[in-house]
Parts: sequence; C-alpha cells; structure tokens
Amino acid sequence: MLDYLASGYWANHGLRDGLLLQERHWIGPVSLELSRLERCCGPEAGMAYRVPGDVWSERIDVISDGLVDAESLPPLIVEWQGGRLLVRDGNHRHAAMKLKGWTSCFAVIWCNREEDYRAALSHIA
Repeated sequence: MLDYLASGYWANHGLRDGLLLQERHWIGPVSLELSRLERCCGPEAGMAYRVPGDVWSERIDVISDGLVDAESLPPLIVEWQGGRLLVRDGNHRHAAMKLKGWTSCFAVIWCNREEDYRAALSHIA
C-alpha cells in the first residue's frame, strides 16, 4: 500500500507519510457499495479538500472515459472513523465510477485502533 502511494500516477505522498505516523490495522481489499463511502474531496460545500467545480468535472470526465472495470483500478483507500467509511485516497475515482453508473468498487480500509478494526470487520461483513 505504501509503495503504491509513493509513486506513479496515483501517488499521494501526504497520505503515505501520515499513515506512517502510527500503527494501522488494515482490511481488504474488499468490495463495497459506492453509496457507503463518503468523499472528503470535491467541489461541494463542507469538503475537507475543496476543488473548483470546473477542475473537478474535467478530471472526473477524463477518469470516467478511461474506466473499463473495477479490477483494473487501484482500490480506494478508506478510513474507518466511528462507523463511517471516509475516502482518503481515490475521491476522483469514486466520483468517476458513480458517473459511469457503477455501484461498487474495491477498497482497503484502515483503522487507527484495534477496537475500531473489530468494529469495522463486523460492520463490513
């Protein structure tokens, strides 16, 4: 996972560095319904990482045009946080899959504590 975040088209050095700050508990990859995942990046109000609407739409269109099947994409990286599944890497892919009409994707989920890991396992199963 960390190698994937370190290089290539989908590199995300900030997330990689943050994940290294403490022990994480991982689940997956698993198939999840897109509707269960919450984005943190986009043009909507309230997003942690706001992107101008025109820039967002252009990127989503480009990604959507290249989508063939879920197996050909890297899994989304999702944080379990108090029962919520928060997309931390793959917000653009999430939106592109929805635009394409897909209903599910592959994701890996990290939990920050062992008790969260156990809760997430029971929630996802």
